[in-house]
Amino acid sequence: MYILILLIVQVYSYHTISENSKVKTLNQTEFQQLNIGRDSHSWFILFYRPSCPHCQKVLPVWESFAEYNQTSSKIGAVNCEVEKDLCKLFSIDAVPTMILISEGGNLHHYSGNRTKESFIQFLDKNWQNNETETPPKDDSSIFDTTTIFILLLLVLVGFLIWIYFQEKYEYSSISSQANQSSIIEMQEINKPIEI
Repeated sequence: MYILILLIVQVYSYHTISENSKVKTLNQTEFQQLNIGRDSHSWFILFYRPSCPHCQKVLPVWESFAEYNQTSSKIGAVNCEVEKDLCKLFSIDAVPTMILISEGGNLHHYSGNRTKESFIQFLDKNWQNNETETPPKDDSSIFDTTTIFILLLLVLVGFLIWIYFQEKYEYSSISSQANQSSIIEMQEINKPIEI
């Protein structure tokens, strides 16, 4: 019983971004309204899940970093349990993930220590040395090249299976006809000869 109570307390004691924090909690609509990646500000965004233990450790540090931030960059956070489409758009496979979206929309993935000082150093100068990605396109198309390739491959496999069964059916019908004619011939051969 004691373990169950501790488990319930743990589940409901997730740290979340506080309302008076300088971290802007972002959703899909706000992301578009704020023109993130298309305006004159860069955004340093934390993608997290409240249920993730590593995220729980980094959230207070992220808020402290946002309070200290003296650069022109804005600090944001995206809850991937709520904003699944937005996290999918940025190909977030693991959390916590931090991405700087610089002016012009280029993406810079943060891979340093999860400390306030490391975040500050990254914003001050180090992000220019990181690899740059182009921003994801909001492509609503359900048919990308991989999907089309897989569909064509499935059609080809289905066609080959159909050909296999057609040939097998034709062969079995031919062999059954051959068996029936040979039985008739055998009966004629075994007839007694009348003299």
